[in-house]
Amino acid sequence: MVADLGIFDPPFLAFFFASTNYLSGLPLSECWLRVKRDVLPTYLVELGVWTPIQLLNFRFVNVTYQPVVVNSVNGKCHYYF
Repeated sequence: MVADLGIFDPPFLAFFFASTNYLSGLPLSECWLRVKRDVLPTYLVELGVWTPIQLLNFRFVNVTYQPVVVNSVNGKCHYYF
């Protein structure tokens, strides 16, 4: 979990925002500005949401049902955010 949230997530978010903005037709300079603006707040929300969810998920939920928990939270996060 530490590797996922601490090592994988920041570059993934930067790539996600850069690629979606670029593929939307924005110039690279605007893409970079949006990456700088959006990555940190998104990362902080992810830490606040996923850290407790995954700790509880890994501790109390049977491995068979762990993807159901993740998918349920993903659906709710997209609804509220």
